[in-house]
Amino acid sequence: MDNMGNLIYDKKQNGVNLSLSDEKSRSLYIKSVLGVLFEKDFDVQIGSLKYNVSHRTKIDMITIPMFNHVIVISTEPNENCDVIANSAIQIFEKLLKN
Repeated sequence: MDNMGNLIYDKKQNGVNLSLSDEKSRSLYIKSVLGVLFEKDFDVQIGSLKYNVSHRTKIDMITIPMFNHVIVISTEPNENCDVIANSAIQIFEKLLKN
């Protein structure tokens, strides 16, 4: 997503459905971007945000600020979000350095 909450790319895994309307999805994306932007206020004092994880009963959401965009990854609740987030960060850093 860009800094306005506009979805730039969407890749869904087969069989995974968030059951959200387009309006609700957009609202969720905007809230994710706003959360990342609000966290920037603390970068100088406590360091930059690496990623956020939101644990819900049906899904976990990982929000990663990267290169002026926000990457949102949704996972099953029982997945290891730290491993997924750190792997995603490494992959995107390698892709965007080339």
